[in-house]
Amino acid sequence: MSACGGPPAPTSDPSSVASTLTPASPDSPAQPSVKQVACGDFHSCALLSDGTVSCWGRNKSGELGDGTDTDRSTPTRVVGVSGASELALGANFSCVRGNDGAVTCWGSGRLFGDGKLVSRLVPSKVPNLSQVVELRAGGYITCAREASGTTKCWGLGAGLGQSPPKVKSLAVSAAHACARLEGDRVQCWGEGVWSPTASATYGKPAIDNVTQVATGDSFACVVTAIGTVLCWGRNDENGLGTQADDDNHLAPSLVPNVAGVTAISSSESHSCALVASGKLVCWGSNSEGELARGTQSTGESAGEVPSLSAVTQVAMGADHGCAVTKSGVYCWGANRSGQIGDGTTERRLSPVRVMFR
Repeated sequence: MSACGGPPAPTSDPSSVASTLTPASPDSPAQPSVKQVACGDFHSCALLSDGTVSCWGRNKSGELGDGTDTDRSTPTRVVGVSGASELALGANFSCVRGNDGAVTCWGSGRLFGDGKLVSRLVPSKVPNLSQVVELRAGGYITCAREASGTTKCWGLGAGLGQSPPKVKSLAVSAAHACARLEGDRVQCWGEGVWSPTASATYGKPAIDNVTQVATGDSFACVVTAIGTVLCWGRNDENGLGTQADDDNHLAPSLVPNVAGVTAISSSESHSCALVASGKLVCWGSNSEGELARGTQSTGESAGEVPSLSAVTQVAMGADHGCAVTKSGVYCWGANRSGQIGDGTTERRLSPVRVMFR
């Protein structure tokens, strides 16, 4: 989903700034072992090592899967989910891939690939899928890659069309998807400039040796085999990591001052990349503190998150982000619905620890 309006003025309110990570007090709940964290537009979920899932944040459409529509500012256990191996979150829904290759979803949207708009406060199995090996979601779209090599996408996205064959990995955003294909090339498809008919460069950018692809609302980025990042698309909020402008950049360009990247997550108009040292480097929109620098600002070039280390995984939401570290899960950014998971609804401009119960 795209954000509207200009960025708010910078704030110096101490309640919304956590400049350093504070160790948990002796009375704080123990942090569970977390395999993956994922972010929707205004909610977050964690996949625990025992195969269960906990979620927090907005729950208006049942996206937390706890059988209610009550927002939660700390993690709550998803009802009836066990044996989960992968999370995928959209705007107002959540899905998991099970160890058995089945997919289960909850929340609101066209969740089950039948074109019907439904709401589920508790998880329900998605029909007509077989041995799913990768699951991705964004906006109101979900894509599943099966062991057979077939990729199936469903949801609210008229321009999705037919996905390419021989997909190795996927990335999904509000109205389009991108795939890493055999030969480690990239192809994107969907609405607007992402349609292969709109521009051959958007459809199949000429990039070699891609290890991962990520996509925001109107831009995409790839990690290369040598640890650099290339991005293309719109750059109005510095989503490409270069000086912001209003152009559609058809050719991928190198994000300056970013190297040694092992993984990347993008959303809206910003990205965070995990580097080999275990640090995060982020760039793009920062109107809600989504770059975790302790400030609010307009589009920013790439810079290191100063207060996080030993990061093993990162996920970005509409205007918040979360990371798994060796000491626990930390989130930052907008928090109006409790999506930071620290028991408050106050904006956090720097990472704070998620309070698992």
